[in-house]
Amino acid sequence: MGLRASLVAVLFAVAGGVLGQPRFEIEGNRFSFGMVPQNSTVANYFWFKSTGLDTVHIGQIKTGCDCAHMPLPRDWIAPGDSMLVGFFWETEHKIGSAGRYPYIYWSEHEDPARLFLTADISLAPDSSRPLSIKPFKAELSKLGNKSIDSVAITYTNHEELPLVLKVVSVMTDEYTFVCPDTIPPNGTAKGYVKLNPAYADKEFVGSVTCEYAASAIENKRFTIPIRRKMY
Repeated sequence: MGLRASLVAVLFAVAGGVLGQPRFEIEGNRFSFGMVPQNSTVANYFWFKSTGLDTVHIGQIKTGCDCAHMPLPRDWIAPGDSMLVGFFWETEHKIGSAGRYPYIYWSEHEDPARLFLTADISLAPDSSRPLSIKPFKAELSKLGNKSIDSVAITYTNHEELPLVLKVVSVMTDEYTFVCPDTIPPNGTAKGYVKLNPAYADKEFVGSVTCEYAASAIENKRFTIPIRRKMY
């Protein structure tokens, strides 16, 4: 084999090795929960993607404290595949700005992937401005034969202009969440959370995050925790 052919063979071998390596991506690795109530659990879901030509193996996930965790559906992702992974954060008794920044170690790479999550933890979201929410938690509880399977939520706009809401978090199957598109000036609008029947006898925690334009230059978010508790 000539020198030129040898160099070409080496280059192809190197390129094949690089292309054959696993590649890992997280879609939307930054997320703000906005205003959240204390002593509750909020959640958001992220797509973990394997974009290389080899399987991604997920190792340890370090969330920084016992108040947050990310349970994995499985610890590997085949090439070209993806999986949805939930991040669950217990706000406990904290008040004010807070953040969690998990490290995700994968396929023996020295540099882990990162998530960046922030929240503004509030004692009383039902008295916030310009938007207040009541109730600010949705408790879908069950005690014996008695079951609360839906919760009505009232949104109050304390401004002179309408507020337009949109959901910005990933929705899950345990419940149906409906919020108003618009809240009139100095008025109210209603929405609800309704338990999906398949989960009537299962406990779960989750949340929904919404966003609205607080001004021409600022968007604000709030998160409503949702819990199914069996007593």
